[in-house]
Parts: sequence; C-alpha cells; structure tokens
Amino acid sequence: MYEVTEEFVDASDIGKKIGEVKRMADDRTGSYYGDASNYYEKGAKYYKIMGIDSATAIAVEEQQEIWVKAVYLHEAPFHWTDMLAYILMGIGAFVLFIVLSLRYASKKEPRQH
Repeated sequence: MYEVTEEFVDASDIGKKIGEVKRMADDRTGSYYGDASNYYEKGAKYYKIMGIDSATAIAVEEQQEIWVKAVYLHEAPFHWTDMLAYILMGIGAFVLFIVLSLRYASKKEPRQH
C-alpha cells in the first residue's frame, strides 16, 4: 500500500512501468486488495523512480506526462483472488491427470470381441 504525496517526479527520473490500477477500493467498506486504488481510475499506471527502491516509493502517472511520488506504507492485505491463477492451474493439472490416466488405463485393458 502506498500513500500519494504532493511531490512531483521529473520525467528524467521515471523508470520502467511496474504496474497499474486494476480495481477500485470498495466505496462502502473501504476494503481493497491487489492493485487497487481509492482515488485513481482503473488503468492508472505506476512506475519505478530511478535510484529509489520500489519498496520505498513509486511514481504514479496522474495525468499524461505528469507523475507524483507515492511512498510505501505497508503490505496490501491478502485476498483469495491473489491465488486464483495458481488455483486454476492446479485444477487444470488435476483434470489433465485424470484424462490421461483414464486414457492410459483404457489402453491397458484387454479388449473383448
């Protein structure tokens, strides 16, 4: 989780893109997870600041070619959807294993004529 400051970041200090806002924080509860924002719209990009570790601060593109500094506060809370890709890969591997096992087992059984 980062807190946006009022400090602007010069274009010469902007490094590579490191992410973007993927969802908005819940307006009613304030809950959030992953790449969420309670202020910036979905798609807002954030960048590495040259010479500064991303665990200390990042730059958020507030408008085209205008970046502001955001300082690290703490780790974002865990949410089950952070594991969704791994869960889906596990299910896919399990299904593939079952299909291949059944196929192999059917070839091993002698056929009755």
